[in-house]
Amino acid sequence: MFKIICILLMFFSVQVFAMSERDALAELRTRDAYVGLIAAKTPQGLVATSGAVGANRTSYRDVGEQRHALWAFRRDLIQGAQGSADAAKAWAYAWGHLTYDGYFENGLALPDTATLEANTFYLSAYCEATNPVPYVQGPVHVNLAYLSQNLADIYAQGARATNRLAFAATAFILAGERTGNVQAVRSGKLLLEQAFLLQSADGYFSEKGGWDTSYQAVTMLQLEALYFGSADPAVRNAVAIRLQRAALWLEARVHATGVVCDRGNTRTANNADDSPEHKQINYPEVALALGYAGAVLSDESLIDAGASVADYFLHSLP
Repeated sequence: MFKIICILLMFFSVQVFAMSERDALAELRTRDAYVGLIAAKTPQGLVATSGAVGANRTSYRDVGEQRHALWAFRRDLIQGAQGSADAAKAWAYAWGHLTYDGYFENGLALPDTATLEANTFYLSAYCEATNPVPYVQGPVHVNLAYLSQNLADIYAQGARATNRLAFAATAFILAGERTGNVQAVRSGKLLLEQAFLLQSADGYFSEKGGWDTSYQAVTMLQLEALYFGSADPAVRNAVAIRLQRAALWLEARVHATGVVCDRGNTRTANNADDSPEHKQINYPEVALALGYAGAVLSDESLIDAGASVADYFLHSLP
């Protein structure tokens, strides 16, 4: 089915060329808004000396927190570095919590299957940031085997949240490609197909039965990571087609001032008290998702929209 979709997509007008995340950031670093955004997201001490990130800095919570080291990776990449020492510490810290059975420990007293999404969040981030940096093979093989045994739960957890399917698809495809695990790549493509089925004709990816401007950006960032990292031109082309529709939908919901519209959102709002889940729109992710989409699709209007969101975020900081 995935091959059929890719063949059909060849008839669309979008033309894309292989681009790395480094290439995209090289384009975005000509805009002060993006440079400032990444600097704001990487305060001193983002990654502790131990390698812990986010809530894990206090005491280990779950491996998903380690994904925030991606901002350190982006900071170093936009500055022209070949790698990121901070991100490398964060990945090493995470792998230190992998069990012999292939799952990551958690400090929440939860069964391992309850933290599958945290696992795919981390593995996706790790794969995004280790391309083409030397890759840790053994632990990835073990973790992929564990995730593959729990695909039914991964599908169930993503049934009403497309972003979770996108994280899982990116993790399986990129990790599978890097380790030569053909079955993992196949599983990732099926997950990606399922995510595509949850995109509306208007371009939004379904979250809890409707749209959400913040989670739209989350899903877009996963598709962009997959586009930057996959060695398969068919995957990149399929992603680019869906990304264009997604980005245009999101761009239409960005005000000229950089404010992101929250009307009709199912999960987030500009004021957390107005959100069904008491969550605020993640402005940095919206900005970067639009900027990356503009770089991939050679669309300056998307880059402009992302820059306006970044500017709004930076001017709202205390």
